[in-house]
Amino acid sequence: MDIDQFASKHVTTEIDTPFRLENSYTIDIAVDGSVLAKAGSMVAYTGDLSSTGKSSAECGIGGFLKQAATGEGSPVMSIEGEGNVYLADSEKKVQLPHSD
Repeated sequence: MDIDQFASKHVTTEIDTPFRLENSYTIDIAVDGSVLAKAGSMVAYTGDLSSTGKSSAECGIGGFLKQAATGEGSPVMSIEGEGNVYLADSEKKVQLPHSD
């Protein structure tokens, strides 16, 4: 693969929302305020951003069983400030839904 093929395959998408695909595995979010993300998914950031962990709303054995069975209640983090944050999740491909 030469540099032109690589560049065309990994080009950043330009859309009018805060969410952009950086490449097939990374999403770029323009943060102006706050956004929630899966804990541990931040790869990099630019600007004046801070992150804090948030816990799951449900506790106890019922919450544990629900999370084990459905995957709900995943740990999240709040990212606050102004800048761009880049998120990825265990080499999973990212897709952004488009609405009309």
